[in-house]
Order: sequence, then C-alpha cells, then structure tokens
Amino acid sequence: MAAKTRADLLKRLDPYWKMEAANVVFVPVFLIWLAGGQVGWISLVPLAATVLLLVIEAGRDRQPGPRHAASAL
Repeated sequence: MAAKTRADLLKRLDPYWKMEAANVVFVPVFLIWLAGGQVGWISLVPLAATVLLLVIEAGRDRQPGPRHAASAL
C-alpha cells in the first residue's frame, strides 16, 4: 500500500465543497417542494441556519491550508 501524501488527500476531498455549495440551493428547494410551497417562519429559521453552515463549510473547504482549530490560534 502506497503512502498517501497531503496532496493526495486534498485532491480526494476537493469535490466536497462543491457538494456543500450545491446543497445551499437544493436543501431549501427540496423543503419548499415537500411543503407544497407553504413554508412558515418556523421552518425558515432552522433552514436559514442550515444554509449558513453550508455556506461556511463550502467556503472553508475550498481554501487550502490547515483545517483544524489549533492552527487558527
């Protein structure tokens, strides 16, 4: 078994930010479709939080470099 390098790992994980960015659109559309277009504020509040987290993760995953909390200090 060959040793995996950091570049190999980053290459393998590259598609994930694209998937999270796509979910920013698909999750709300799917929710609205399931609700038959009648979505109230009680659904929109957690949906907004979900979309915000997906945007943060998509942006974070797209940037190269260390990705753990200790490296941010």
